[in-house]
Amino acid sequence: MRLGVDHPHYALRMCVAPARAFNMLGETPIEVSRNTCIERAIGTLKDVESIHRCYSTLMSELPPKPVSHEGESIHTHKEKIALARELWESGTYFPFPGIDSKEYMHMKAAEAEYPGYTTPIDTLIERFKDEGLKVVLGTHPESGNIFIIPAHSNDIENDSIRPQQLQMGDDMDARLKELITRSR
Repeated sequence: MRLGVDHPHYALRMCVAPARAFNMLGETPIEVSRNTCIERAIGTLKDVESIHRCYSTLMSELPPKPVSHEGESIHTHKEKIALARELWESGTYFPFPGIDSKEYMHMKAAEAEYPGYTTPIDTLIERFKDEGLKVVLGTHPESGNIFIIPAHSNDIENDSIRPQQLQMGDDMDARLKELITRSR
């Protein structure tokens, strides 16, 4: 589900996600401050600015640690990030292979539930068809935040999809195909 940056649940998700990624089981001072920040954010869901500040504080305290994602070794995760970085730095635009049909249905459902928070998926599809696509990395590339956006966009917040949401095509660039495979 993709929510716009002004939606309180988006901000809370952005605040809580780093805490989960850090696997906070110990009680070091940084982790205590993270827990306190998250508790405050949860208590002030109506105050979107506080939640955004909370997220910024979390992200500035310590860069994300490489973590093992469900069944994915750290080595494989780093290889996926290296591949995405290579595609990003090359500045290559790729033809749009289409969106996986199951992913499209999920995206349409999220769009219906939260209208207006991101660029509508049908609009994005038209832009992908017209412009092509490019691979970009988030603010902290080592965290694995890899996005697919229209070739002439720089708006990760509103115009992005995930690599695993793309269809695989026989005639697509081998590196892009590898990225999609590693992202699933």
